Amino acid sequence: MASTVRPFLADRRGYIVGLSSMLVGSALAWWSASATWVLVERSLLGDSTSSEMTDVQAVGLLGVSGASVVSIAAAAPIIGFAGLAGVIGSRGWLRRIVGVVVAIAGIALCVSAVRFLSSMAVGSPIPGGVGGSGGQNVVTVSTAWPVLAIVAGLLLLVGGLLTTAVGHRWPTLGAGYERKSAQPRDAWEALDAGLDPTVDEEGGRGSDTDTSTAKRPEPEPER
Repeated sequence: MASTVRPFLADRRGYIVGLSSMLVGSALAWWSASATWVLVERSLLGDSTSSEMTDVQAVGLLGVSGASVVSIAAAAPIIGFAGLAGVIGSRGWLRRIVGVVVAIAGIALCVSAVRFLSSMAVGSPIPGGVGGSGGQNVVTVSTAWPVLAIVAGLLLLVGGLLTTAVGHRWPTLGAGYERKSAQPRDAWEALDAGLDPTVDEEGGRGSDTDTSTAKRPEPEPER
């Protein structure tokens, strides 16, 4: 089974799968990081109020994005898009290094999103004092956007692992041009390369030489 899957991933189809995983994963990570993960109830009067205003409740709702509560959520899409460009423009070991970096970013995004879901709860304070000064309590915690971040991290992980494993065998940018430029462009370059410019690709002489040396069949004698 492994011997069948590896050649499939090492050709152009695997190249498309790896790039698609990075592209979709980076786009989903960016979408998730810009969305609201937490809705916070913030006191507009600060932590300490005067005695005359003890009965006054001045609160506001503040939406906190994923990039504000999970730092890797903001960095993962940047790493993913940069890795996508790096895979297209690199080759060999450099391409493998790019795959390792993208895979690490995907793992970090998954772990951070899972840790966020397990630690946050309604009524708990927002970590790091995000949103300015004043009392802050979590009103709503979104589960859809962190789950989407986990999916994005898994896609980045798949793209990074594919690039690390078989990326060195994928097509490279400008490979077709390099194959064409390997042929001599004129007779002088052919002579420099030790080739005979009068010999065609099939190893024979030109058409004029062939017609001059070819034997014509003798006509049959009349009866």
